[in-house]
Amino acid sequence: MNRKGFISEGRPFFPVGAQVHNSSAYSVEGLNRGFEALKHIHANSVAIPLYWGVVEGQEGIYDFSLVRSIWEEVKARGYKLIFIWFGTWKNGNAKYAPHWVKENPQRFWRVIAQDGSRLNSLSPHCEETKHADMRAFVALTEYLHALDPNKEVLIAIQVQNEPGIMPGAYRDYSETAERAFRSPIPMQLSQFMKDYPNSQISRRWQKNDENTESWISAFDSLAEEAFTAYHISEYVDDIARAGKEKFDILMFTNVWLEQHSWRIPGINYPAGGPVSRTLDIWKWMTPHLDMISPDIYQQTLEGYTEACRDYTREDNALFVPESAPLAEWNSRFLFKALGEYKAIGYFLFGAESILDEEDQVDPSAWPVVGSMQVASALAGGLMRYKQAPTAVIYQDEYSPMQRLEFDHYYALALFTNCHPAGGHNDSDWNWHDQYHKDYRQKQKAEGRRGRGLVIQTSEHEFYVAGDGYRLLFMPKRLITHTLPAHATNEFTLTRSVDYVSVEEGRFDQEGNFHANRNRNGDEVDFGIWVEADTGVVRVRLCP
Repeated sequence: MNRKGFISEGRPFFPVGAQVHNSSAYSVEGLNRGFEALKHIHANSVAIPLYWGVVEGQEGIYDFSLVRSIWEEVKARGYKLIFIWFGTWKNGNAKYAPHWVKENPQRFWRVIAQDGSRLNSLSPHCEETKHADMRAFVALTEYLHALDPNKEVLIAIQVQNEPGIMPGAYRDYSETAERAFRSPIPMQLSQFMKDYPNSQISRRWQKNDENTESWISAFDSLAEEAFTAYHISEYVDDIARAGKEKFDILMFTNVWLEQHSWRIPGINYPAGGPVSRTLDIWKWMTPHLDMISPDIYQQTLEGYTEACRDYTREDNALFVPESAPLAEWNSRFLFKALGEYKAIGYFLFGAESILDEEDQVDPSAWPVVGSMQVASALAGGLMRYKQAPTAVIYQDEYSPMQRLEFDHYYALALFTNCHPAGGHNDSDWNWHDQYHKDYRQKQKAEGRRGRGLVIQTSEHEFYVAGDGYRLLFMPKRLITHTLPAHATNEFTLTRSVDYVSVEEGRFDQEGNFHANRNRNGDEVDFGIWVEADTGVVRVRLCP
């Protein structure tokens, strides 16, 4: 199985950006504030929804004028584009389906809850709905192929948005769905479970003696959710397959994760979506989706890393299409995704949320904005040096420092909000430069914590990026039975480290580093310091 990444004009591409708010794309003018926000995070890409109800306002009549206008605007502004298809599903229901679908439930069935009530979620068992959505999606992809055949601007299409049933049901209880649920599980699914016996879903089946008589006998308490996942994933893949026949471009769908509250399907997340416990089914049933991608809003490191771990698989590269734009924790967690789980792209949700009323960065957004600026500067290097030793800098609460180890060096990250360097009255004095004064005070006032990445690209070369820390290197050869005097005192140690060069810059998309400023003298005497606006710092140490 292949783990695919983004391609633009035939070359690998690492997207860093944001999705605009749900209703921003009804006009090009409505996107202006989102574009303004993208400047602040140094984005190279944008994700914009397309609405089935707008594309096909009347059945069989397609209007792509807005699609073209959005594409042209994105191209003119120099961004790459991901279109998001709001079709049958958007957050588990049918809000963006055309009026002629919503107004005809006899033809386009809704999900029926166990009590007989009709939900605002289109049934995955309705072939009429699937074929209508498919026809629109095929027309769209055919148009996009003619518009951008070389993927000059468009780099991916998201097929549906957080699919599943929401709210109030584990599955559809209509007569058609009920017959399917009481029938033996599909042979295709049982064959997949035999082929992948160590998968999570297969192990559950094995506990039930590989019973195939019905979904209940096969999966017991997971039966209804697994049943819904099977049918929704099959539905989504049929649409993706038909679209790919017209335009062979990267396609994925996103996930409303299960790690919320009680973790009850249909209540805390859309039932039948590609959550962790049904992800195996989705991966087997969606060969035409290149990725299944988690929207990560988890506020604990444990929950965040659980999501990254679950969606980083041999058959699935991690891409984060949505994350919290105003949460300080996201400013730290995202480096776990980039450094530890080798994410192939990272997006915020609701680009406009980072702005205040004057279209400037809201103070609460500065930590995340800074981290996204760093991610943008690192993007090409993350692709080029994906296999290189990489350390994630992450400041736990109350932690003053973090120790790192590389082949020939130890390193110590000292977090700025705990360690003024040579300062007086809580000021930074001269350990930064003339452009970055009293940063420690600003960092403490805004609640920023140290975070970032250190990538070792050769024996004596490192790329250091992030915010809120300075890095001290110590060659391992100095650690002997008797330490030299300068190694026992931080003040003399930092001045004894012999640098070939220390340069600020950023990576291009091919992974080439471009320096724009050299450091020396006072600016290296206290270690390698980083802030969001310094981009990436290349450090070359003398052997």
